[in-house]
Amino acid sequence: MLKELLKQLYLNLENEIENDRKNKTGNFDFFEERILKQERFSKYKNVSVTPKTMKNYYEKHVEGRKNKSKEPTIDLKNLIAEYLNYKNYADFVSNFTPAKFSKGKITKSVKYSPLKLYRKLSYEITVSYSILFMTIFSLFIYKNNYTTNNNCILLHDVYYEKSPCPIKVPINNHAINITVLKKETAEKNASFF
Repeated sequence: MLKELLKQLYLNLENEIENDRKNKTGNFDFFEERILKQERFSKYKNVSVTPKTMKNYYEKHVEGRKNKSKEPTIDLKNLIAEYLNYKNYADFVSNFTPAKFSKGKITKSVKYSPLKLYRKLSYEITVSYSILFMTIFSLFIYKNNYTTNNNCILLHDVYYEKSPCPIKVPINNHAINITVLKKETAEKNASFF
């Protein structure tokens, strides 16, 4: 149950309105700086825990990493349980059901700060429009380069033939009747323009 307690602590810290930190150390800094200093936890003045210690507890008991941290004290467990709206750790153990939580997310109403919500929505919108733009741009490039009809002409030895425009550096065909075109040899005394 310690694993579930620490996992739910971390999820709640991530969803705190005032918490704008993104990693484990930041979330446990927030726990020490803001949560432990709240008036409702004044009876736990004797509980002294650092963010690094909390991170080590989390990594050992939730993520399964090996480190030298031991099990948290019963006072710390009680404090965390109260933060999660249980009476104490024993109440958490007897009343916690994974059905209250689905796939690691808290199913009860979660408060997001307007700033967090704005950042999340702006990121999603930016990614969506970027993907849409890249798709349209790719289709445009594909259409112009690979689906051309034989709308250009290309000079061979003595005659012209129709050719796709992006291939072999052709001349753009603007309604030229290429069937009447052929290569002529000029005499030495011929004048041009």
